[in-house]
Amino acid sequence: GLFMLAVLAAAWFGGAGPGFAAALLATFTLPQLMAAGHPLLGGSFDLPRFIAFSVAGLAVGWWSFRRRQVEAALRESEKRYELTLNASDEGFWDWMPAGDKLYLSPRFVEMFGFAPGTAFAGRAAMFERLSMPPEDREALEHVIAEHFAGKTARMETEFRILAHGEIRWIHATGRATRNSEGEMVRWNGAASDVTERKRGEEALRTSEHRYALAMEAAGD
Repeated sequence: GLFMLAVLAAAWFGGAGPGFAAALLATFTLPQLMAAGHPLLGGSFDLPRFIAFSVAGLAVGWWSFRRRQVEAALRESEKRYELTLNASDEGFWDWMPAGDKLYLSPRFVEMFGFAPGTAFAGRAAMFERLSMPPEDREALEHVIAEHFAGKTARMETEFRILAHGEIRWIHATGRATRNSEGEMVRWNGAASDVTERKRGEEALRTSEHRYALAMEAAGD
């Protein structure tokens, strides 16, 4: 039993090759402690034990090899996803209510004026740190609550924040993922800085207002 455990451990952590090598070493070593049932090579080798050790080692080793392949592919996929997020001008969030696990992309952290690498204990802790006008905070919380309650299929809103010493406009869209019972299990989305667009819209409104006043004053 101990030799079998040694073979399985070698196969699990090393793969099929180390598992087979361990099976071979175990087969040569075991007859020194216990008589071989079917002795070969002058009683130093037992074929049935070798077959049992080898089959177990190769099977576990192959499974271990496949597991490492899947893990490597997953790491590569996560790396590509992270690179894609970092290359985008949008900030992304991902929140799971179970355990209050919150992920914020580096761009999201930078956009909202937090120091690089800033982490939060949960969603509420992050919202408490947001610097924004009270009316915008109230409106944002209302939109989120409506979406969490299932009253909207998609959350989309714009609000102001104080970041990097100035007022910035943020456009945010998000969607909640729910299980078969309708309970929310995940909430993720994207945020983009639309300050320049907002400033352009405000400049256009000001220009149109000035034009209207000028026309009215001219009486023409």
